[in-house]
Amino acid sequence: MGCPSKSHQFVASSDPFSFLNHLFLVEEFNAAEPDYFRWIEQSLDLDLSFASEECDSPEWSKEEREAWRLFEDAVRATSELLKLYKSHPHQFREAARRVSFLPCLMSWHPEADRFNRRLMRFSCLGQEGIFRDLRETPRHLLSQSPAVRYAYAIVATIDLFLDTYGGDSLLPDGTTEPEAKPTQKKRLRARKKRESFGILPGWSIGLEDVRRPFNEQHLLDYWHKGKEIILEEMPEFHLRPEWREYANRKYKDGAKKGAIQHAIFKDILVALKTIAGANKGKGRTQK
Repeated sequence: MGCPSKSHQFVASSDPFSFLNHLFLVEEFNAAEPDYFRWIEQSLDLDLSFASEECDSPEWSKEEREAWRLFEDAVRATSELLKLYKSHPHQFREAARRVSFLPCLMSWHPEADRFNRRLMRFSCLGQEGIFRDLRETPRHLLSQSPAVRYAYAIVATIDLFLDTYGGDSLLPDGTTEPEAKPTQKKRLRARKKRESFGILPGWSIGLEDVRRPFNEQHLLDYWHKGKEIILEEMPEFHLRPEWREYANRKYKDGAKKGAIQHAIFKDILVALKTIAGANKGKGRTQK
C-alpha cells in the first residue's frame, strides 16, 4: 500500500470522530483531565456546590445535614489551601514546615497519588514542628516492633512512677538503695506511704524492690515488674492487633493464652536487653 494522501491524514478539527479531538478532550467533566490542577479546581467547585445544596435538603435528617455541612466546610478550606499553594507557594511551605498534618487531597483521579507525593515533598511538612523526630529518625519508635515499643513503655512507666511517688525506692525516709533491697520493716513503711495516696495501682506494691537505673544489671527487675503491669492493666493484651501474628505460631502446647503471652514476654525481654545494651556507656543516672 502506498502512503495515505494528505487528505486522509488526521488533522485537528471539530469532528467528534477525529483522533486528536479525543486525545485532547478536556471539556467533559467525566474525562480524566490531563491538567490535574484544573481538574481539582473543577471538582472542588462542583463538590462545594453539591454539599451546599445538601446542607439544606429536607430529605436528610438534622444529623445528616450537619454531616454535609462539615463536608462543605472541609471542601471550602481545601480549596482555599490549594489556592494558597498555587499563588503563594513559599507562604504555604513556611506554614507547613511548622505543623504535623497536611490536609489531604484524596481522590479517585489517577494523578492524585503522584500529585500528593510532590506536594508532600515541597511542603517540608513538620520539618520544624514539635514531632520533627518522625522525619529525622529513620527508625523512630513508632516504626519499631511491638516488643520494642512495650519495652520502652515499661521502662518509662516504672521510672516515671518512682520519680513521682517517693524517689528511687519509695522509702518513706527518702533514702535510696539502688543495689540493696529494703528490709521488711522498710517495705511495710513504704506500703503504708503508698496506701496513703489512695490512687496508686496494685502493681505499685513491691516497686521499691526495683533497682535503678535501667541497665543490663537491673533489666530483669524491670522485666518482672513490667509483666505485672501489663497483666494488671491489659489482662488480654495478647488479643490486641499488634500481637495478632503470634496467635498463628506453632506452640508446644498449642496456641493457648498462656503460651502466646509467654512468647510475647520473651520477645519483650529480648527488646529490653537490646535497649539496655544500647544505653551502656551513655552515663545514664538516676534522678
